[in-house]
Amino acid sequence: MNEENAGKINSRTKQLILLLLLLASLLLLAARLHTYDEPFQNDLTFYSLVAHEMLAGKKLFVDVWDHKPPAIFVTYEIAELIAGFGPNAMFLLSFVPSLLCLLGVTYCLYRFCKSTVPKADSFTILSATAVVAFLWAIQSGDPLLEGNQANTELFQCVAKIWVFGLVLSTNSQKKRWLRFFVIGLLCTVASFYKQPAVIFAGALAAAYLLYELQNPSANATTAVRQVLLAAAVAIVGWLLMLLYYYLCGRFTPFWDSIVTYNMAYSASSDGLLTRIVRTIASGHLFPMRHTVFLVLVTLWGGILGLRRNDKARRTWMLLFVYVVSQVVEVALPGRFSHHYYFLLFPPFVLGAAFAMVEISLRFNSRQGTVVLALLLLLSSCWLQMPFYRLPSKAWPKIKYPWLEFAETRDQAWQLKGVLKPDEVLYQWGGATGLYYYLGRRPPVSIIYAFHAQYGPIRDTLAKRLLAELQARPPDMIAVVQHLSFFSPVADWIMANYVPLSKIPLKSRVAFFGLRGSRVAKEYGGIEMEAVDVTQSLKPSASKVSTGRRLTFLCEGSASGVVTSLPSAPYVCALRLRYGIEFSGSGAGAAFVRWKESGKERSLMYWLEPGMAEKNYYLWLWGRPEELKIFPHLTSSKFAIDKLELLVAKDFDKVKLNHWQLKARGQQPPSPR
Repeated sequence: MNEENAGKINSRTKQLILLLLLLASLLLLAARLHTYDEPFQNDLTFYSLVAHEMLAGKKLFVDVWDHKPPAIFVTYEIAELIAGFGPNAMFLLSFVPSLLCLLGVTYCLYRFCKSTVPKADSFTILSATAVVAFLWAIQSGDPLLEGNQANTELFQCVAKIWVFGLVLSTNSQKKRWLRFFVIGLLCTVASFYKQPAVIFAGALAAAYLLYELQNPSANATTAVRQVLLAAAVAIVGWLLMLLYYYLCGRFTPFWDSIVTYNMAYSASSDGLLTRIVRTIASGHLFPMRHTVFLVLVTLWGGILGLRRNDKARRTWMLLFVYVVSQVVEVALPGRFSHHYYFLLFPPFVLGAAFAMVEISLRFNSRQGTVVLALLLLLSSCWLQMPFYRLPSKAWPKIKYPWLEFAETRDQAWQLKGVLKPDEVLYQWGGATGLYYYLGRRPPVSIIYAFHAQYGPIRDTLAKRLLAELQARPPDMIAVVQHLSFFSPVADWIMANYVPLSKIPLKSRVAFFGLRGSRVAKEYGGIEMEAVDVTQSLKPSASKVSTGRRLTFLCEGSASGVVTSLPSAPYVCALRLRYGIEFSGSGAGAAFVRWKESGKERSLMYWLEPGMAEKNYYLWLWGRPEELKIFPHLTSSKFAIDKLELLVAKDFDKVKLNHWQLKARGQQPPSPR
């Protein structure tokens, strides 16, 4: 290629690029309209509820609590001001950022082509533009990546894509201070959605400096000043945020939420390198399975680009850094949620488009370019079309097969006539859909229950939550089953509320009415009693027993066949009072499994240091014929002080055919 011919794209090509952008934007709009009525994931309804409360005058981190920086809530506030509270705002939040990403990836390709593609080769430019624009329109809504809904990753991608494009468009030979001011501003905004975005900013800055400092024609001093300017903008942005919360008298709750809680949230017994390996392990890469072809084409294009010329090498080096930084960001929390992997989608879309350019220039074959473009676009259509044949209500089952967001919305519609306008609903658990679909405001500042159950400030949050509930006891409490049910709040609920037998079960939510309230009287409140089954546990040689306390090393299990249980909607609850002795830091997972009408059911819960001597409630549905407990702990001992079944008083006593508790793994030392 003659690099002297690079740098200009004729006006006819620019017009055709705009036409392709228009068509891709319309396709993107149609794709988002298809899922307009999709039941929303818990994070989205939570953001919407918090933003709604903030617009009503409540203060973030004080009157409503979360551990994310404020950008996501401010974004949802803006959407509500424009489109109102509800699905219109959700659609706006989904479509507009996706459109900005589409424009951003096209801009990145434009800058790449302008600097490396011969002026006369408009065919290559248009082919690559069609690929990047339509790939984004078709595949960015992949339900496995949860890209069609407005989570924090989508907004981060807007900023990161445009930062990448601006870096591609500049070098140290021209100062361009305004451009680097904007780069710093966009990086700051990305970190205001989630703090790990600073990894992307730092990695890209380091790669830019490395290239400029080793380039003989570059101005090293200018390059350093450019990076320092962008870094200064980011630092000043965070200092201004800290100053704002200090002046508002909210610095301590802000710091506890954003720093103290998040350090524990991201803490793991695994090192960062182990988490990175897990991020790219086959099991965790499931959300990325529809992008495999893009990855392979990107690798092919990268090999060709690194051998072509200096400008192409610079672009591919920066893209490689982009990908690696996103892998680290996905790995850092150690959670591996599917929507985290959306961060990796933009660089591979860009990589596929850049590869189109490299392959076209290398082989100089229009037919080959067309074939590759068609393969990319048709494979994307083939992968996504089955999803678009499904109604929007079915999409949550693809994204979260273990959760029931569609059923939550249906149940909310059924509950519309249950509560009177002056009666209060509280939802305990990791779900917020009932508030959202019923149009009810959360009565407490701690909306997600797990914030008051886990982490370094859980005791403070639990006390605040309990005080708020005691000040105005809700008339109805909805308990979400997937979440562990312990804390002082759980004990208070069990002491003051009764299960409601006349509300149909959906989405694994148990409904409780305040004892003596209208709701409890009209909707079949059931008084419960505890049946102690601790003494029914058969002796085991691999346990240490001290009175009624049963202690196990490493791993234990309790199983039994339970008969003569009532067939009411809420059959029973399992209550454990346990203690844990840890040999070190860390946490463990445990599973409760039961059979219901011959089908296996299971529920996972978490155990952490400092959770000893607490009651733990697990509600079971249907008619459990067999119950099993499988703790898998990183501790040295697992201890159960008491094991009870809570059943309705009006029914027969629980009969235990057999119930055995045993340990596996290392044998306990002999008692002294």
